[in-house]
Amino acid sequence: MGSCMSNPNKNKILNVEAIMNASSHNNPYTNRSKTSNLGFVDSPLSNAHLNSTTSILSTSNIISLCTPSDLVPFRLSYISRATRVIPAKEIADIVSFAQRNNARLNVTGALVTCGDLFLQTLEGDKTNVMSLYKKIEKDDRHTNCVIINTESAEEFGMQRKYNGWAMENIYLKESESVLHTALNTMLQTVVESHYLIEAYTQKSVLKMIREGVDPRTKPIEKVNKVIMFSDICSYTTITESKPIEYIHHMLNRYYSIMDDHISDQKGEVSKLLGDGLMASFAKEDCVGAVHAAIGAILELKKSRHNKDFENLEAGIGLSCGEIIEGSFGSNRKLDFTYISDVCNRASRLEGKTRETGHSILFDENVYLLVKDHFPKAVFVDSISVKGKKEKVKVYTIDDPNLRIELPAMLNKENEVKSEETGSKSF
Repeated sequence: MGSCMSNPNKNKILNVEAIMNASSHNNPYTNRSKTSNLGFVDSPLSNAHLNSTTSILSTSNIISLCTPSDLVPFRLSYISRATRVIPAKEIADIVSFAQRNNARLNVTGALVTCGDLFLQTLEGDKTNVMSLYKKIEKDDRHTNCVIINTESAEEFGMQRKYNGWAMENIYLKESESVLHTALNTMLQTVVESHYLIEAYTQKSVLKMIREGVDPRTKPIEKVNKVIMFSDICSYTTITESKPIEYIHHMLNRYYSIMDDHISDQKGEVSKLLGDGLMASFAKEDCVGAVHAAIGAILELKKSRHNKDFENLEAGIGLSCGEIIEGSFGSNRKLDFTYISDVCNRASRLEGKTRETGHSILFDENVYLLVKDHFPKAVFVDSISVKGKKEKVKVYTIDDPNLRIELPAMLNKENEVKSEETGSKSF
């Protein structure tokens, strides 16, 4: 897979993979049926064919295997799952299109199909490969596309693995062959493992991987973001006498409501924090962040009124400003996260929702960006913040439907917290 190196004995060769690649241009046994990104056509080489291929070659008729066309700067592998059975006529159309399109882009690769699962590798210019992948990702014939590996060698290039294959399909069907069974099981395991990992990985990290970027090597940078903190009010008091099944169900309900509204407004849940969460939005989506907060609070109140969770109430704090974004951690554990006073301020504002009685609080930076969209956005108070000389101006959406409604028994917990932190500082 490495780059080609100059070799004074280059006529005296080399490796089997390179020989096979070189021979594929003129050997009839390597003229396999070519398929497309989601094809099922296959005409595999037998061992006899492989033996005859290698016997045709001699070191004297291989002048150089490392021509420019043999090198690629980028390689990508992904997995996906079919959404339906693809008819033969449709497969033929896919094959015809793929042969022309991949050859035009000088992209080569291979596709392994295993039942309803696909494992595909594409190699070539990074722009062309990523353009193809984005089209593949939108194809409704399959779903759950996950990039599992990318390789990049922009400066010197890598040896092309699939030379002469516009798109070769390897179809693993049910068979008594031990090899087929082993490969089938291995592919199923790889696919399920990556789907499992995807469920535990934040979307921004997955997006980078899908775009061929290694999050570990992405430089830290300063960006403007809207940070949201949310927390379930009186969580300890509500849950201390409840069975764990109730707590598990309640937390999942809370997280689902919050995540749905945040995602709908182009935001991302960055962290789950026990009985709360942190989320982020691009600065230009600040109005959406407030809409997400309002929508989530109103839906949480529906859960209360439907008696699913009679005391489920949450506070939300929003702050906007410059943050440091990137990977932080150790050799064993990394987290792609945000560090800034903006994050601290959003957290403190969320904590003040119990005192003010407003479910949503935000700072002046957010207010200036959204005031023309929310006529009910009003000033609440100026609050002292620990470690800051200047007070923070706090705003809310003045709507009775967005007030915290906690029974007196549960308010005692918040009163104790206020006395511990001081009524005007946090």
